Amino acid sequence: MSVWIESGGDELVVLGDVVVHEAQVADPDLVYVSDTDAWQAACTRKQLLGELAAEPVPTTVSHFNGAGRFVRAGAGFAWKPL
Repeated sequence: MSVWIESGGDELVVLGDVVVHEAQVADPDLVYVSDTDAWQAACTRKQLLGELAAEPVPTTVSHFNGAGRFVRAGAGFAWKPL
């Protein structure tokens, strides 16, 4: 589950298990053992990370330390801590 919070002009995205390791940020097609539908998981990662990279909203990821933002990096993305 992921949640996009908006309040008083501020935004924050809280990601659950859509990304469990920074390697999946660099390569969204990388499958994790809990991705029961690997194709759908990869599609969801690519779509969501693309949206977050296009609109640099502060994000927390349950498996990362602290907040950051996603940016495009080649065929994948990169995590930039705040």
